[in-house]
Amino acid sequence: MSSSESYTAFMMDKACGSLSPGLDLAADIHVAMNVDGYRCAMEWNVIGGALFELEPRTAMTTTRRRPRMPATHLNVDEILSTDFETLNWRSSFGGVGVARTGVANTHFMQLGPDQKTPAHGHSALEATVVLEGALDVNGIVYERGDLALGVPGDRHQPAAHGTERCICFVAQDKKPFWRFT
Repeated sequence: MSSSESYTAFMMDKACGSLSPGLDLAADIHVAMNVDGYRCAMEWNVIGGALFELEPRTAMTTTRRRPRMPATHLNVDEILSTDFETLNWRSSFGGVGVARTGVANTHFMQLGPDQKTPAHGHSALEATVVLEGALDVNGIVYERGDLALGVPGDRHQPAAHGTERCICFVAQDKKPFWRFT
C-alpha cells in the first residue's frame, strides 16, 4: 500500500495544494493525529517556502490557481470528535460497515474484530486514515492516525487487526471514466 515514494508524493501534493478536497481532508486528519505526518507536512511546507523565495520573479509572474472553495461540510475537529455509535452504518460488500461523511468521495469504514474487506483494487488513489483500532493491509499494520495509501493498480484486502473494531476515514480521487475497478 503506502510505499515511501507514494507517501512522499502524497504529502508533497498536500503541501502544494493539488489534492482533491476529500484527499486533502484525509491528509489533514493524518497530520492532526500523527506526529510523523505533522513533521512531514511541516518539512514540505518549509521546502515549498524556500523554493518560492529562490525564484521571486518567476513566482510573481506565474499564473497561480485560484484557491479551492471548501467542498466539505466537516472539518478535522468534527471528524475527530465524531461519536461513531451515532452514525447511520449500512452494510456494504462483505458486510463492511460504511457511513456517509457529507464530503464527496469519502466515507467512514467500520470493520469488526478480525473482519476483512473483499480483496479489491482501485482505479484512483485511495487514502485511508485509521481513527480507531488498527488496520492490517497486506501484512502492514496501521494504527490510530496512520495513513494507508492505495495506488491505482494495486490490489489489497484491508482487515481489522486484533480484537477491537477498526474505524477509518476513507477518501478516493474521482474515478477516471475509462476504468471501472
